[in-house]
Parts: sequence; structure tokens; C-alpha cells
Amino acid sequence: MKPITGQKKSRAGNPAITLLRLILWLVPSIIVPIAFFVSEMITHEWFAAVIPVFVICSAIGYFDCRLSLQQKRQPHAIMQRKRLIHGTILFNVLQLIIVPTLSFAILYGYCVVTGFRL
Repeated sequence: MKPITGQKKSRAGNPAITLLRLILWLVPSIIVPIAFFVSEMITHEWFAAVIPVFVICSAIGYFDCRLSLQQKRQPHAIMQRKRLIHGTILFNVLQLIIVPTLSFAILYGYCVVTGFRL
């Protein structure tokens, strides 16, 4: 069956890349609390980890965006550059919501399972 004029034929995504992108979106939820904890232990100030965490999250976001563009097969280099910047910024902003939510959910689950009371 031919697609109707004006509609693009949908391509199936690579399941391996999709799984890798899902893992990349969840990795900062593990890295950020550990980085703040290590920073607190070494320097006695959690704030020292903000810039390294931001750089690491930006690198992960950039890599995720590259994978996304690879799946979509975007041809234009200028459009790719704009989408990479936009995608990396969006990744970092959304991680501000995802990281605390998943971290607190994991901590709460641990407290429920072990019977620990705060």
C-alpha cells in the first residue's frame, strides 16, 4: 500500500538505541545524588558538585541528542547543530524534575522495604 501524497512513511526505530536512550535519561538520577554525597564527604560542601554534575548531565544530554538525530536521520548540518543545542538544554531542564522525583521515590521505597523511619 502506497502512502497518501503528503504523508511520510513512518520508520521503525532501532530498539537497541531506544533502550540506550531510556538508560541515558535515568543515569543522572544515580549520578547526581552520588556526586553530591561524595562532594559533601570530601569538601564538606555539597555545592562544589554543581558544576561537575551540570557538565556530566550536559554530556549525557548531548549524547542522547546525537542518538535521537541518528534515529531520525536528519540531513542538514545547520539544523542538526540547532537541534543538538536545543535537545541538550531540554535534557538538562527535564532532569531538574526527573532526578529529584526518582531519587526520592528510590529513597522512600528503601525506607518502606527496610522499615526505616525518619
